[in-house]
Amino acid sequence: MNIRPICFVMMVTGPLYCLNTKADSFSVPERYKFIYDGHIRNGTEKEVRNGIPCESVTLRRTSCFGNCPSYSVTFNRSGEAVYEGVSHVDMKGIYNGEVGLFDFGRLCYAIERIGFLEMEKDYIAPWTDDSAAIVRVENAGSGQVSEVSDYGRQAHPEFWLLTNTIDSLSKRIDWVAKE
Repeated sequence: MNIRPICFVMMVTGPLYCLNTKADSFSVPERYKFIYDGHIRNGTEKEVRNGIPCESVTLRRTSCFGNCPSYSVTFNRSGEAVYEGVSHVDMKGIYNGEVGLFDFGRLCYAIERIGFLEMEKDYIAPWTDDSAAIVRVENAGSGQVSEVSDYGRQAHPEFWLLTNTIDSLSKRIDWVAKE
């Protein structure tokens, strides 16, 4: 049985943690080694950024018949971040910000580690009046888009970790209202 460690970004501290493993007990792909090195050599940021396979990662939460927050947040490999608040959120409208290279790299590495591309595309509760969390990942090289939708919190815990990680990163961004 091939067991994948569950990786996530801690809400307060920010580093990538993997349950039941340490960074030196598994092979870190070259494109993510900068995360564990803790620095990027001068003049190599563009190369490091271009080595990350995700072009963008989006979390969209839909409304329900109650007070469920409805919004989307997108992090781009370029460092651009976009938030759009729709309903039952403090920030309504479109906001721009910047996601750090280390945070985006950790997020993309976590996406790989949890097997996002192998997840079912739809998890659907057998009831109505609930919200959905939809994660969309665009591959930088091929432009291929993978999307997983979880209506009623039916997906695997790894998907829950991913959506909460994205929410956590979103709270660390200095958002500026788009004019």
